[in-house]
Parts: sequence; structure tokens; C-alpha cells
Amino acid sequence: MSLSGKDVQRDGFIYGLEGFRAYPGPMKRIEGPQLRLMFLPKLTYQAQTLFRSNPGLVRSQLRHYGVQFDENNFAGRGTVLLKKVLEQGQCDQVPLSITLLQDEMLQEWLHQFTDAQLSDRPDLMMEKYFSSQGQPDHTKFGAGDVLEVPFDGSNPILPSQMMHAASQLIGLGYQQAPLGPPHVFMGWDTDAVADASRQYALREYEKIQDVNRITIQRDMAVQELADREEERIKKEKIDKEIDKLVLARRREYEQYLRDREEQQLREENELGAQREEALRENEKQRIDQEIQLEEQIQFEEQMELDEQDHLEDQMQFEEQIQLEEEIQFEQEEYGTTLWDQFPGCYSKSF
Repeated sequence: MSLSGKDVQRDGFIYGLEGFRAYPGPMKRIEGPQLRLMFLPKLTYQAQTLFRSNPGLVRSQLRHYGVQFDENNFAGRGTVLLKKVLEQGQCDQVPLSITLLQDEMLQEWLHQFTDAQLSDRPDLMMEKYFSSQGQPDHTKFGAGDVLEVPFDGSNPILPSQMMHAASQLIGLGYQQAPLGPPHVFMGWDTDAVADASRQYALREYEKIQDVNRITIQRDMAVQELADREEERIKKEKIDKEIDKLVLARRREYEQYLRDREEQQLREENELGAQREEALRENEKQRIDQEIQLEEQIQFEEQMELDEQDHLEDQMQFEEQIQLEEEIQFEQEEYGTTLWDQFPGCYSKSF
């Protein structure tokens, strides 16, 4: 089903079937890394091609990234200004204000369409009710509410596509009703989703039963009705067995994932422990080496001090011997010593 809603325009931007675009142009946002490749260090062929199709490329991209500039600095096509802005990193990230504006305009545009109109656009259905910028958003839809999306049956793969889109959002429950016209139920409460799907199936089942009952009453005998009831019971039993088998397989797979995760965690812990032990051993060896080095330095310093003390003692001893020899000489030569003649000028401390 093609969408033909009215485009939403605001603050130099427009949102429509072609997405979020900025004027002049209008033009979609080019991601920062791609802009850098196109304009730095020089313009590429791709940039020249885009300029031919949209001369306002620079202004539209600067608007996408919320970059304010002086018109006096805008010359020609604005390539010099854009290079400067890219070098300063001003196009590395989209400002929050622009992101919020994009979300607001997207929601305003989406609310023009019914759920039936969006049934063949799972991406837009998710953005309308369950996601923002492709990420789960619990603020758009009630925690216990369930969204029922009908399909007209013209395209049998649409329900599967819708459920695949729902599976990409963590925590979002989804289920297709097993009976009746194709319906997909979605919501953040998986139990509520399952219950809504069952209730729908029961209602559809009751409709089928009503039709069958009328047909049976009109065309078939009581025995034929009993046979149909028996067949229904058998079918329900088979369905239950299938459900049990599916549940068992799912639990086995979940256990396998848990076991694998635990094994990976154990291996990571063992590797971490080995690394820590190696670090501790290296640190111990380093400390031991530092202690040995410090002890060696202290030993050498002590040896030097002992050597100095020994030299000083040796010098004092030699001086004492020399003084004694001088005294003995004076006594032998003069019969007296200078100390005896001038007791106040010499010391006998030796």
C-alpha cells in the first residue's frame, strides 16, 4: 500500500516519503566520515557530482549538523567553509536538538497514516510505536498495551516481515495469530501479546465454529458433527504436542547459549588470573632486584665509611709516632722538651 501523506516542514527541514531532509535542496544528511572523504583534503568526483544535482549541498549539510556561520564567510559554493567546519570536527555528531526535531517531525508525519496503511512498511510501524532512530523506545507505547496490525492477505510475506522488524528490538514481544485473517500482535508485555493473540484466535475460531455449525446443521447429521468435534480435539492435541516440542527445543537452545556464555566467562577468568599472577611475579622480581640493589649500595657506602675511618686512625697513629720520636729526640739532644720549657703552649693529649 503506497503512502501519500502530506510532508511535514519546520525550521528549514522537511519530512516525507524520502525521509528527513534539509533545505536548500532539500537533501538528506550525509554522515560525517563520508563528508570528510568527499571534501578532505580536496573535492572528490562524488562531491562534484552532488554539487551538480544540488548546488545548495553545503548549506543543507551545515543545517543538518546545526552549524551556525557568518554569511560573509560563505563564498562560492561554500567548499572552503565546509572544509574548515569538517577539520574542526563540527560534523562528527548530530546535535541533540536536530535529532529531537527529526523524531518530532517523523512522529507528526507517521500519525497521518492508519496502521493498515503502514502494514507494508515495518520500519515505519516500529518508528511510530516502538523505536526511535532504530533503537527501542518504551515511551511511545503503553507498557501493558498490545498493538494489533491487520493484513489484507494480498501479500503473505508481510506478517513475517513485520515480525522480523519486531525481533530487531530487544524486549519487544510479537506473535502472529494462528487463526483467522493475518494479524500480528506486538507490545512490550509478552504475556499480554500472547493473550491478545489467543483471544483473537478464539474469536476467529468461534466464527469458524459458527459457520461450521450452521453448515453441519443444514447439510450433515449428528454423527458428522461428532466426527468433526473429534477431529478438532485431535488437532488441538497435535498442536499441544507441537508446542511442547517447540518449547523443549527453545529451552535446549537457551541452555546451550547459557553454557557457552559460562564457558567463555570461565576462560576469560582463567586468562585474567594467569595475567594477574604473571604481573604479581614480575612485580615481586622487580621489588627483589630493587632491594638487592639498595643493599649493595648500602654495603658499598659502609665499606667506604669504614675505609675512611681506618685511614683517619692510621693518620692519627702515624702523627702520634712522629710526635713521640720528636720528643725523644729533644730529650736526647737537649735533655728537655719544648713541652717542659713551655708547658702552656703544648698539649700532651697524645
